Amino acid sequence: MDMEMDLLFDWYEPTDEFACGHCGSPLRWRGMDGPNASFVWRQGQAAPVDQRGVAPESKMDAEQRATYRLPTTFTLLGICERFYHLTDATGRCRGEVWSEMEVAPPRETPDLGEPLDEVPGVEVLSEDALAPLVRFVRALVDHDEAVLRGAGAYDHGDPYEFTRRWRLWDHVDLIMPPGDPRTWQMDVYRREEALPASIVFDMFTVQEGRSELTLAVDLLAGTDGAPVVRFGSLHVM
Repeated sequence: MDMEMDLLFDWYEPTDEFACGHCGSPLRWRGMDGPNASFVWRQGQAAPVDQRGVAPESKMDAEQRATYRLPTTFTLLGICERFYHLTDATGRCRGEVWSEMEVAPPRETPDLGEPLDEVPGVEVLSEDALAPLVRFVRALVDHDEAVLRGAGAYDHGDPYEFTRRWRLWDHVDLIMPPGDPRTWQMDVYRREEALPASIVFDMFTVQEGRSELTLAVDLLAGTDGAPVVRFGSLHVM
């Protein structure tokens, strides 16, 4: 099996620790400009130092990993461990060694304050709030570009990037979560009963059933006060 087609992305460990600009929680970094073999790249070293989440029989040893290098310039995505806020960054190599990292301001998202001890689920959403969320998930499954662009899904690139080069398949196909939307399992982060809210839940695919792909969206009050969805990310934690 071709290792570069078997896994989705690489992990990155910068020298400095970066915190989310919104909530202060640690950022975990991954990117798709390298070999995408679930390598762990550590700033200051030329070759990957490890492979993460790979079966022992498929894992490369240090000698095999030593043949791999990063491109001169590559992009990174930082995902915070609390609200799944996203931060973009650019890495640069000098003499084949990752030596620089330029971090952009975090992507815009509602200020939801400190997280609750117990995060509520779909039961706290009104029918008016749930309906646009369901419509957006349907648009994501159906690749309805007009709806997706209206929700900002293409503002930072291809929203389907993490559905490609996916483990045993060259891509996975999204499907609607099973059951009535009132039974969907999700985390709803909000400061109070009114909007805004950030919503996070697992997606499903034809190939996997319940997937490792996580959808994060913001539910905001539109100009007329009605709830509208803004795309956050479709990613793997």
